[in-house]
Amino acid sequence: MFENIPKIEKPEFYIELGMRSAKRYASSRKLREKVKSRRIAELEIIKADAFTRSVGGCIGKICSSFPTIDQLPIFYKELLEAMVGINELKVSIARMQGAAEKIESMAMDYKKRIKSSDTEYIAKKKREFYGRAFSMLKKSKAAFSFAENARKDLRQFPSIKTKILTICICGYPNVGKSTLLSKLTGSRPDIAPYAFTTRQLMIGYIANKIQIIDTPGNFKEDFKKMNWIEKQSYLAIKHLCKKIIYVFDITETCGFTISQQEELFNKLVKKFRAKQFSIYLSKSDMGLDKKQEFEDNNKNHKIFDDADKLKAFLLED
Repeated sequence: MFENIPKIEKPEFYIELGMRSAKRYASSRKLREKVKSRRIAELEIIKADAFTRSVGGCIGKICSSFPTIDQLPIFYKELLEAMVGINELKVSIARMQGAAEKIESMAMDYKKRIKSSDTEYIAKKKREFYGRAFSMLKKSKAAFSFAENARKDLRQFPSIKTKILTICICGYPNVGKSTLLSKLTGSRPDIAPYAFTTRQLMIGYIANKIQIIDTPGNFKEDFKKMNWIEKQSYLAIKHLCKKIIYVFDITETCGFTISQQEELFNKLVKKFRAKQFSIYLSKSDMGLDKKQEFEDNNKNHKIFDDADKLKAFLLED
């Protein structure tokens, strides 16, 4: 969705590109006029056309490559607002488009004025046109810079299907979320025996019917204070998923006690009341002495310790 946005250079780049394009195109054209002043006017009109096409084409390609914001799924729209700023991006795109349109308008006026003029007047108007065009682009420098930074942020957005049944895997770091994702979907996320392995949303699919998102654990209460990964995680749970699989490590080898894990679980249940929660015990074979007590304390939720049975349960929907 966002990977095709081209790199956005500084305005000076498009000025130089436009001038080179104008010179190259003019050298390939055969002039028709015989009178010297009219030949000069014809040549400058050809150059102005090529310059305007080059600049307008580059800016047009940039602007059209950004997604239509109002048509984005709510997940991406809120992520865009959080990480970039929707109004700021709209303003930047509008300013770039406005600069290109203004240059095209100035070119039309310039060509009209020099068409039947003498050499001295043509030289004067030429300086005015390109001077104003350069100034117009340079005044939009902040817009080009903002759009380029937005492009970099957008390229880091996760590639998520927003019209498919989605389930999020939640839990503290290193409890076995990524391992479960691998067992359910066959995907191979980075898995390591230390916390905070998940640095981005990991995604897998079950029979192309269910999208499973491995979210990177906990997130802060205040959305504005969340980091990049936490915001993705929160918005994925809020807008995309129907069910949540909460992974418990009852052996506590993850570095978090059962009590701490239950506290996060209860917080999520309270925060996302409309979601359906299931529990997966990731290392139940190592914590047999605690398993029965845990199951007795959590009878209100479906509990699984076998990934295949959990997968079958998910496919029943």
